[in-house]
Amino acid sequence: MKKHFLILLAAVLLVVVSVPNAFAYFYTYTRGSRELVVSLKDSTNLDETVIVTQKNLSIKADAGSDPVYVRVKVFASEDLDVGSVTTGWEKKADGYYYYQTPIDGDPETSYEDTASIQISVSLKETESAEYADSYNVVVIYETTPLLTDPDGAAYADWNNATVGGQG
Repeated sequence: MKKHFLILLAAVLLVVVSVPNAFAYFYTYTRGSRELVVSLKDSTNLDETVIVTQKNLSIKADAGSDPVYVRVKVFASEDLDVGSVTTGWEKKADGYYYYQTPIDGDPETSYEDTASIQISVSLKETESAEYADSYNVVVIYETTPLLTDPDGAAYADWNNATVGGQG
């Protein structure tokens, strides 16, 4: 009986001696002293008005938004001629209109906070006038954060674009 008691006492003593080392390990390696949350935020809103054969779009960066590039695509019937009459935008081969400078919601930067574009629509000459009042033009816009290359030059990565501007 004395032998079992000594074995049990030795086991308990071994556990008691090793516990502080285990606590030291967990205390050192699982406890954090600070937390830092990094988030990129870019948020934009669309204001759209239609006047007869013209859509006026204003894409505005929300206050505090990070700089973003904006592009717009217009979807319309083949019976319609669609064009843009606004400076600062460039239509490229992929069918998108690209705003040439980034926009952001920080008044202390040199960027504008709004990108405005006017989309004009007209019926093709070969089409009947009966369709003049019944057409539908859909405009979507996408934003992507302003990125910089190692030399500091700004660029847009449209593979990471956000439809509707909520990034």
